[in-house]
Amino acid sequence: PICVKILVDQVHDLNYQTDYAYSGEDAWHLLQQHPQDYALVIADRMMIGMDGLMLLRKMKTNKSLSHIPFLILTGEADVEDRIAALQA
Repeated sequence: PICVKILVDQVHDLNYQTDYAYSGEDAWHLLQQHPQDYALVIADRMMIGMDGLMLLRKMKTNKSLSHIPFLILTGEADVEDRIAALQA
């Protein structure tokens, strides 16, 4: 999607290396392969398959990933969705 390209381009402009995945499962596999390579994870709340909240929960239970800061993006405006993201 175009929003991923825009975000990746912006991060590259700041001289950061990026990886991207279009599904939570793909992101999980990337993170598990080289956890030391990641300083930040940015995920969409509504990804295909495993959503951003599920990815965050899995990361929190993994010792090699639990310390990585996580930013979740969403187009949802519901208070319940915001609360769920904060509680994850």
